[in-house]
Amino acid sequence: MRIPHARVPSLASELLRAMVAGKAIEVDAADRHEAEADIASVLAEYLRQEREVTELAKETLDRRGLGPENLNRARKLAAQERGLAIDDEASAYIMDQIIETLMQSKNVSEVFGEDHDLKRLMKPVFVRQAAQDVEVDEEARKRIKNMTEGTASWEVEYKKALAAIRRARGLND
Repeated sequence: MRIPHARVPSLASELLRAMVAGKAIEVDAADRHEAEADIASVLAEYLRQEREVTELAKETLDRRGLGPENLNRARKLAAQERGLAIDDEASAYIMDQIIETLMQSKNVSEVFGEDHDLKRLMKPVFVRQAAQDVEVDEEARKRIKNMTEGTASWEVEYKKALAAIRRARGLND
């Protein structure tokens, strides 16, 4: 799952709103901004760790003389070594981290819901984010459908198309 840095504050706000509306947590109005900041810090930390894992994977590929087609496998191994869940397991991992943070936060008055209740309320927010990722990916692939996937030129054009679509939708990092 990809979360643009620019989207972190609004995503944190959506997550908090969902849990408060579902009556799983209680947050005083005065502490709402700080509670959002607590959730945003979890998201930002996850993004930092994910970026580190990707850089480590790239370095490993360079050291071993392997091509970029092995990047996903190298990322998964690097993430596993660090105990970080990526790709399909990312949202579950992030939800666990958010719940842990909410339990310790001084900005949350009360946590009424069980872990599974909190996850049930957060999941639709992450599903919407993932659906947006898929839409952006599909649109980028449509823009460069005349190119052969896996080639260096395809990678360059794909990144350009992704950047243009994200910029147009206000999803920049």
